[in-house]
Amino acid sequence: FARQAIKGLWLTGFDINGDGAQIGLHGAVTDPKLLPGYIQRLGREEVMRGKTFESMQMKQPVIDGKAVNSYLEFGLLSGTAERAAQ
Repeated sequence: FARQAIKGLWLTGFDINGDGAQIGLHGAVTDPKLLPGYIQRLGREEVMRGKTFESMQMKQPVIDGKAVNSYLEFGLLSGTAERAAQ
């Protein structure tokens, strides 16, 4: 994941379940337009071959009851290519 660093996008956590069949990424981005390119670049990595992201969530963070406008938080959950084709 570190090889695909993009200025304005950072990871805050990730989860790998089982034998790596499902991967969850959590992070933040200053411009939501950066996320599709990041996902495409991840798809070129060996660990992500045969996987697709089947769900994505984005939300504006709230700190001390106030919306933070400088970035959005995101979450991605992968599946397998076979599952996505169903």
